[in-house]
Amino acid sequence: MNGSEVHIDIYDDRMEIYSPGGMPDGSIIQDRDPLTVPSTRRNPVLADIFNRLGYMERKGSGFGKIIGGYEFQINYDESKKPLLDQIGTSLQL
Repeated sequence: MNGSEVHIDIYDDRMEIYSPGGMPDGSIIQDRDPLTVPSTRRNPVLADIFNRLGYMERKGSGFGKIIGGYEFQINYDESKKPLLDQIGTSLQL
């Protein structure tokens, strides 16, 4: 969305990513299994930065890689599972 920005907010106990634009196909994330959503790269600048840092490949890996990464963290339990929320046309993770 022209004029919009992705926000990454880091707190002591969590990180929140806000991405304007919603799901590319117009669906609502709460109505989908995030592990079956195909990857669609919409922000080539962020993709390039995270690629250079070694955090992702340029094409992106979708929600599955994000969600799966949590399970390997120390002290992980279901309360720390990432939450996906869509408010209007914006996604928040």
